[in-house]
Amino acid sequence: MRIGTVAINGTGLPDCEAVVGSIDEKMNQEGTSNEVEVVEKKKTWDELRDDVRNMRRRLWGLGFKLPHSFTFRKMTGKTRIYFMSSPPNSRENSLHAIDVPDQEELRRSPDYSYPWVQILSPGFQGSTPPSKEEQLMMERKRMTPTGISTYEFHEPSAKFIFTASSSIYEFIEMNSMAPLNPREISSPHTVGSRLNAEICPSYANLIAFVCNGDLWILNSVTGHEEQLTFTHKGLKVSEDPISSGLPSYIIQEEFNRFHGFWWQPVLIDGVYRILYEEVDESNVNIVTLSTLPGRDQEEYRFPFPGTPNATSSLRFVEFTLQDDRFCNIRKVDMFYSLDYYFSWAEYIVRAGWTPDGLYVWAQLLNRSQKRLELVLFPYVPVESFTLHHDDPKLHEILPSAPAYVIYSEVTNIWVNVNDMLTFLPCDEPNSVMFLWASEETGFRHIYIIKSELRPALTQPWFGHPSVALCLSPMVLAKIPITRGSWEVVNAQMALHYSLGFLFFIGLYDTPIERHLYAVSIHYPREIRRLTNLGYSYSASFNNDCSMVILTYSSTKETPVCQLFSIQYTSAQIGGIIFEPITYIVSRPMVMYPEIESVLVAPDICTYYQQDTGLILYAMIYRPFNFVPGKKYPTILNIYGGPEVQLVYNSFRGTGQFWLYLLVSQGYCVIAIDSRGSHHRGLEFESHIRNRLGTVELKDQVEVLLWLAQRHSFLDINRIGLYGWSYGGYLSLMGLANYPNLFKVAIAGAPVTSWELYDTGYTERYMELPESNPQGYKEGSVLSYIQQFPDEEDRLLIIHGLVDENVHFVHTSQFINAMIKAGKPYQLQLYPSERHSLRRIEASEHYETMLLSFLQRCL
Repeated sequence: MRIGTVAINGTGLPDCEAVVGSIDEKMNQEGTSNEVEVVEKKKTWDELRDDVRNMRRRLWGLGFKLPHSFTFRKMTGKTRIYFMSSPPNSRENSLHAIDVPDQEELRRSPDYSYPWVQILSPGFQGSTPPSKEEQLMMERKRMTPTGISTYEFHEPSAKFIFTASSSIYEFIEMNSMAPLNPREISSPHTVGSRLNAEICPSYANLIAFVCNGDLWILNSVTGHEEQLTFTHKGLKVSEDPISSGLPSYIIQEEFNRFHGFWWQPVLIDGVYRILYEEVDESNVNIVTLSTLPGRDQEEYRFPFPGTPNATSSLRFVEFTLQDDRFCNIRKVDMFYSLDYYFSWAEYIVRAGWTPDGLYVWAQLLNRSQKRLELVLFPYVPVESFTLHHDDPKLHEILPSAPAYVIYSEVTNIWVNVNDMLTFLPCDEPNSVMFLWASEETGFRHIYIIKSELRPALTQPWFGHPSVALCLSPMVLAKIPITRGSWEVVNAQMALHYSLGFLFFIGLYDTPIERHLYAVSIHYPREIRRLTNLGYSYSASFNNDCSMVILTYSSTKETPVCQLFSIQYTSAQIGGIIFEPITYIVSRPMVMYPEIESVLVAPDICTYYQQDTGLILYAMIYRPFNFVPGKKYPTILNIYGGPEVQLVYNSFRGTGQFWLYLLVSQGYCVIAIDSRGSHHRGLEFESHIRNRLGTVELKDQVEVLLWLAQRHSFLDINRIGLYGWSYGGYLSLMGLANYPNLFKVAIAGAPVTSWELYDTGYTERYMELPESNPQGYKEGSVLSYIQQFPDEEDRLLIIHGLVDENVHFVHTSQFINAMIKAGKPYQLQLYPSERHSLRRIEASEHYETMLLSFLQRCL
């Protein structure tokens, strides 16, 4: 049969030889009179390296100059906006600000240019290399900056804190906005990196942080410092499995939660409280990563599919202050452990306090990731732990239940955890109301949910197992705010509560452009797009939704960062008016003229897959100085896995540096979003369920061949595969399964067997190995060793030896199998690199190697 214009063979996979033959025949019939034959001189290694360096010089500044991490501060007669960016002629992140006059002043003298001011003194910009702990945290966050990576601002005190070079720094930012030298807060007791520093919301002098696996507190004025937990012993990994205040590897890597402690947002009865997570990895496998000779080996806890995960518990630590010194420090357990009532819960994926500080909330997820519950835990006073269960006073001080399940979600696919939870004021007693995002309809949408806080059946409930009967949600109201066959993006929501306007980023108009929308939570029948088609947007609002910063770009235009005021002329969403105030960043090609010459806008193509009825999107980048009639070698930039979208209408800056590098060298580059990719809904994503590595390749090849039939400049006989991580995995699978289509494959840090990857990711998409043995076998590259080509110069594998995410054992077991089968391959190792190549010299070498291999072999 035929799908679109692509032949399908009896296996259900695209018949590559038939299609390639038909493409060649078509080209011969059309004649060669328009073809341009150019014999190009091969470049030396030095010349290729110079090309890499020149491209880096031209593009590097773009990504680091774009502002991010905005904070609005209301001041007398103006609003000060803080943000992160790199100063001129620097690659290090620093803190900047602009001052914007109030609306009345703007109307009197509109000035659309407000200069950036660097808050930190330029002399502070030097930074030492990050510690191992900081490196690993940046790996989990997918961050690559030098300098300051994050900051925290306490508005009542105008205090800033940030961590850099393993230390904590602070400064008070006054009205003058003159460059400041931050003060390093000395540490008389801690030795090691101080991570995730957070200011106490009730008293800005108090800062909590994690050091060496334990939670600490310091007074930044007196310098007094106290260790709050004593779980970590500083021994080797096998003897020291417990830590406090930091989530486990799986929670960081696969669920994007990087903090493990939370200040109580309000001070109650003069007591400061911190909720923290204690992690026990006693039963988790230990892996050892080899490094350079002469260095210590690195050991990590890493759970493989089907093996035990870390266990977590939520605890409290509380203290009082007397003469600015810490007193009455007490660690408090929850009245019952999570295991007591929620033994099914495998992961604490999100946690925190309600805004009034009366409840702790947690999102609990089971191991199969098909059941999620949102639970409130009332804070139980310490005194209750000392009372007998028959004591009448216990009834007075205990809440009506040990926990309240306020929402539950069950699916037969998987739950994609998000950050779109906002608690709302609720005047009704024994009730709670909140904004919540769910994919229960197949697409992520926003709901307002009101739930009853159901009391236990027996009072007091202490000691009565029947309390478990009330731990099911009693949802009083559930109102869909958005609906339809499109997705709300997991990004910041902003709510103008008095008017009931909710702002969110969504894909209502098209799945390849992100736009800002508004909807009334009181009358959610109409959704209004507030941004212009033809771009993709992100948004940052101030607290009262009177200002918004929109950052937007397209494949044809570099990013713009623009500040708007928001006017509300009526109670209808049609009365929302955006008025431009200033450009924080205008077109960077104006700021950096050398960028314009290297930008290549791709063509976005739409493919209709007839056997599924689905639309698949693809993107083609043509080479610089494209010559009609000439055939170009083509690279399929493949990822193909879940949680990633490659094809969308947004500028690709330094994050896709190698893409511009390839097109500058005369290659076409193609990217395709196959079934299983991001932002198309849960059903679209679920096509890969239990069969990773199969569905994606079928789609990729099908669309690639369709593109080759439509665009004669794609040289069907010179197609290369390139991918990293999951893309490296599919590069290997592609060369093994389609060796007659792909001439070469470059696989960076590839997964080769899902049994060697982690629990949280693998079990979500493949279930447990014992329940899906066929899926694990068919999804393993090792099952296809005999199908790899016997010719040399067809395969290049790249891997960092200290990759703590996709361990080098994936590559080592693959090359052992290739050696046993007598198959050729090339291997490029980076002994000091992790999953991402972070050192400039390693990246430069890798990019030069990439060009050299493609020039020689493709």
